[in-house]
Amino acid sequence: MPKKTLLRSRAGVQLERLPRSTKNGKDFPRFRVSDARRGVLLLIQDEGEAHRAFARTLAARLQARPVVPKTAPMMVGF
Repeated sequence: MPKKTLLRSRAGVQLERLPRSTKNGKDFPRFRVSDARRGVLLLIQDEGEAHRAFARTLAARLQARPVVPKTAPMMVGF
């Protein structure tokens, strides 16, 4: 049986293809969208819907991430 395949990964959000065979040996894939913070979020059978769910989860993750400017110096002791 083939192993799971990572299709996309960005900012801690992953989209994986999970192999699953029926009793007669026919391949029946599922797709898993997971977030490093919250674990497995969705198991989806349609690949197009899985990619859309990945995009929505990624957008939510990036909006929730705090923005810290890299050029701002630390002012300690003032």
